[in-house]
Amino acid sequence: MINSNIKLSFLEQRISSIFSKNQAFGLDFNNSSLRILQLSGNSGKPSVEGWSEKKFAKGVFENFEIIKIEKFKETFDLAMESVQGSIIGRRAVISIPENKVFTRVISIPEINPAEASEAIKWETESNIPISIEDVYYDWQIIRKIGKKMDVLVVATPKKIIDNYLLAMDKIGIEVIACEAESIATGRSVIEKGNLDFLLVVDIGLDNTSFAIYQGAIPVFTSSSNATGRMLTSVIAKELSLTEEKAEAYKIKNGLLGVTEKEKNKNVEIFNAVLSILYQEIEKTMNFFSNTMNDGYGNQIEKVVLTGGASNLKGLPEFLSKKLKKEVCLSNPWINLDTTGEAREINSGKAQSLATVIGLSIRAQNYESYN
Repeated sequence: MINSNIKLSFLEQRISSIFSKNQAFGLDFNNSSLRILQLSGNSGKPSVEGWSEKKFAKGVFENFEIIKIEKFKETFDLAMESVQGSIIGRRAVISIPENKVFTRVISIPEINPAEASEAIKWETESNIPISIEDVYYDWQIIRKIGKKMDVLVVATPKKIIDNYLLAMDKIGIEVIACEAESIATGRSVIEKGNLDFLLVVDIGLDNTSFAIYQGAIPVFTSSSNATGRMLTSVIAKELSLTEEKAEAYKIKNGLLGVTEKEKNKNVEIFNAVLSILYQEIEKTMNFFSNTMNDGYGNQIEKVVLTGGASNLKGLPEFLSKKLKKEVCLSNPWINLDTTGEAREINSGKAQSLATVIGLSIRAQNYESYN
């Protein structure tokens, strides 16, 4: 039975447990793959206890909605059977894809909580493209300036949340929280205590998202069509390769080459997709600076790349030159102890685990206080 009152939450969901094991883990899934990760340790920096990753067969998802729950369950079961380390329990914090989430920072007068709740509801409805009755939403006050409050609001269509909760119920997982990818990723790749403004670009196989953070709080999000799959497709087309061989070429060469001629050739191949990427990054930074930076008094300090496709060789240097801004790969381990199972995960793989690491930190924090 789906709880019709469930909220999106980086605040915790207090749902009573029906399982004997109390531990929780992060569960990140999208159109193409599923990732599970669990942390251990209740103080200081937690460490990786266990993790697993599996790809979905085609047709399990349609536009990020699970349409074949039995196939989803098969993939989940295979992932649990092939865990590196160990994962205990049947409770999880799950991800919501960024292009199914509306993230807004709204300003309201400083008023009491009861009045604030009603004001936020109406402000949210005027700032999202669908009816407030068709979404689950949650909010958090992020700062107060004079007699006004800035409030972070996160909303997603009920259709998506209900679909995911139904699937989790079918595979025997208790959902303790649903969390937007940008919130989970920020918790993973931004060092605790860092209050700089950062733009995190999460380049996935089927989805690329931009999130501007102050600290670990996303104050603006958007998405891009320049995905990892597009990078593979342009290679396949230009070099007349199969998708599999094009993917191998992309991983091996990226924007680099043994000679300058090879490097120029590779840059030319990827240019159609990368030009979209850096122009959209530039547009996002300019929009923030010109429209949303009122009262913040800061500019974006650097661009941080994460996600599996961010491993494209030479990409940080290419974007840095184009944007005239510091661009670097993320460190998803920055808030964790990297002993134990983390030692077995290479830096390239870690980029694709950034979101599930953030979900796992959220899950571990939940268990620490419950």
